[in-house]
Amino acid sequence: MATNRETRESSTFLAWQSHFGVQMQVSRLRQSYARDEQGSGVQRVDASGLIVQLWRLRLAAVMSQRIDGSPTSVTPAIEAFDSANPGLAKLRHVTMHFDEYALETDSRRNKIGDPARLIEARDLWDLRSEPDAFTWLEVRVDYPSVEIAARALYDAIQGDNNSQLY
Repeated sequence: MATNRETRESSTFLAWQSHFGVQMQVSRLRQSYARDEQGSGVQRVDASGLIVQLWRLRLAAVMSQRIDGSPTSVTPAIEAFDSANPGLAKLRHVTMHFDEYALETDSRRNKIGDPARLIEARDLWDLRSEPDAFTWLEVRVDYPSVEIAARALYDAIQGDNNSQLY
């Protein structure tokens, strides 16, 4: 089992890497929108990348939370991050299990629409872009909100881990 020190170092590095990734993906999404590439393959790649980086940052916070004797400031930061990113778990699940949705297997669990129905292959391609956001699977990802929430979570992890390594 990893020591507290090893977990602290790992969560700090993952938080830094993921926070940097969030900044990079948001920048790329804004640039591709400005170049009039809405709905392009570039936008899809960067939207998926942002979803993954946001989830990895959240995982770093959960790792930090599990360190014995660590402060608890990361717990409310995770709750605030989740509130600022509603639907992130659904986007992450569909991104990571894309094949299940593209093939419309029975293992799909996320729904959209009214009345709610399982996400289908045709839904995967409906990415709508704006200058400061994208919407996919009925979840709007607002870049300014994402940046603020990601920074706050990163700062909480750094504070809990008593580290300014990155």
